[in-house]
Amino acid sequence: MIREIEAVGSKAVAVPADVQDAGSIVRCGGEVRAELGPIDILIANAGIGPTRTRRKLSAEEIAGVINVT
Repeated sequence: MIREIEAVGSKAVAVPADVQDAGSIVRCGGEVRAELGPIDILIANAGIGPTRTRRKLSAEEIAGVINVT
């Protein structure tokens, strides 16, 4: 995706962060601003995916997948 954005003359950066850790999000925002300056558009995409089948996941693991914010 970054290559496509840059191909049309815009700038983009991907910064990994733990979306369940507020400090990680703050650090991420700082890294983006340091790299690109003020943020015009932010796409905060989060997701996790266990490597086992649904039937082998515990209720806690399923809740973790659903509750990622």
